Amino acid sequence: MADTVKEYFDMMPSQFKAEAAAGMTATYQFDITGDGGGKWFAKIENGALASGEGEAENPNITITVSDSDWLAIVSGKLDGQMAFRVFLDLVLEEAEESLDLIEER
Repeated sequence: MADTVKEYFDMMPSQFKAEAAAGMTATYQFDITGDGGGKWFAKIENGALASGEGEAENPNITITVSDSDWLAIVSGKLDGQMAFRVFLDLVLEEAEESLDLIEER
């Protein structure tokens, strides 16, 4: 398992399961924040992976996460779906609080 975000993305091609991506087309942008962060992309097209440092052109999805959370997710120490739900709950809570500041007409 990778000890740094860069190590994870460097080993991504060797861990890629081409048969699982047959017929799939998607581009992912990973914006990892923190001291060990950076920007990486993964482009999947019909079972082939192109990945590297930098920004993808027209990604289907952009994932922004801290370096420590990313390493916890990819190591299985943090459930990515649960982390997203907690994030979404916080965003919705902030939105509700903001609406309370707006006077009704």
